[in-house]
Amino acid sequence: MHLVTVADLRQRQRPKGRPADPTAPVHSPTVVVNAKKMNPKIKFTYLILALGLFSCKVLKESNTKILPEFSIQGKSFNELIVNRIPDYGLTGEDGCIVENQIKINLDNINENYISGKISDVDSTEPLINAEIQLIFESDTILTRSNNKGEFEKRFKDELKKIKATYIAYRTVEINLK
Repeated sequence: MHLVTVADLRQRQRPKGRPADPTAPVHSPTVVVNAKKMNPKIKFTYLILALGLFSCKVLKESNTKILPEFSIQGKSFNELIVNRIPDYGLTGEDGCIVENQIKINLDNINENYISGKISDVDSTEPLINAEIQLIFESDTILTRSNNKGEFEKRFKDELKKIKATYIAYRTVEINLK
């Protein structure tokens, strides 16, 4: 994104050898400020405003943080989530980055089989093609959710962790052991 004046754009759009037409329309995807001579402090203020408007996803309804969730057969086990409360977000170290959160509900988990559903915490919409990593002592198996957000996998070793990732969502890591 560029911050330019209308006069700058007209100067750039003029045909070679002709003076700039002050009445010519301006066609540009840039942020335009209508001023012939602009104070550098004002330009800086516009730049900060533009960055604030277009670079952060902010929760407008409230300042409540939405956190990832983990359950087995409908019973909450959120305490197994590694770093459940992030150190970033509206009040965190990294400024205004707020990502969507993942909810994992396991329908079945035993010594050699796992099945469940992965969805958005807030909307409960299924996360299609989300990546689920099953982490063992010496190996990792990858699987993906289907078009209903469901996944299942058979395995041989003792499952230590589950890690779920999805584009524009905060990665969730579950420590089972």
